[in-house]
Amino acid sequence: MSENFNPLSLISAPVSGLFNMFGAKKQSDAAENVAQQQSAAAKYSADAQQKSAADALAFQKQQAAQSLANAQAAQQGNYNQWAARQGRLSTLGQMVGLKPFQIPAYVPIQSVPDPSAAQQSGAPQGYVNPNITSMGNALNYQGQNS
Repeated sequence: MSENFNPLSLISAPVSGLFNMFGAKKQSDAAENVAQQQSAAAKYSADAQQKSAADALAFQKQQAAQSLANAQAAQQGNYNQWAARQGRLSTLGQMVGLKPFQIPAYVPIQSVPDPSAAQQSGAPQGYVNPNITSMGNALNYQGQNS
């Protein structure tokens, strides 16, 4: 048995264990470092996404305000054209003895309209032309006598 005995085997087992412990510590430190870096990267990504979402919302709000201003200008222009036409018709009606039209003042858009709501066209809500039937009858009468 003395022939197979190697004195280095007494030293190699503890040294091997020591290197294994050193390697495990380094591996543990590396895993902790990777976890910290992943956590920092996830936080940075979340912060970047939050900033991007906030920027996109601010842009959408700005676009909505611009769209409202454009719609307001277009609607007021359309109303002014309609009111001028009604004024001319009122003058014609007065020439044939009808009462003058009561054209209400323009009412601006108060907020962004609900896209699911039905679009209105023509006279503003609540407007009633008191001479519409008598004016139509007068124009038909004049057309028959021409």
